[in-house]
Amino acid sequence: MGTKRHTVERVKIELIDFTDSPLKEQDATLFHKLKKCIETQGQLRNVLLLKHGSRYECIEGSKIIHALKELQEEQVDAIIMDFITAWQMNLIKLEVFKD
Repeated sequence: MGTKRHTVERVKIELIDFTDSPLKEQDATLFHKLKKCIETQGQLRNVLLLKHGSRYECIEGSKIIHALKELQEEQVDAIIMDFITAWQMNLIKLEVFKD
């Protein structure tokens, strides 16, 4: 696998910056299902964060973070990307959004 590129950590939600975009009507239904699943089963998927000093930028998983916040959770399980260039970050974003 080569060099270590990321870690998995529990991160305080208050330290995460992300785009707060309004949900479309269809997204609202899916968000409600996601929130219900997290409420009954816990967080089943990690989010992807990029570390910036003492704060984090959400690359993938903002809906999971929103759901956890609404459920009054204080932390999220996350994959942390660290020490990457802007070019690498854009490449990762393209790979994640491709799925």
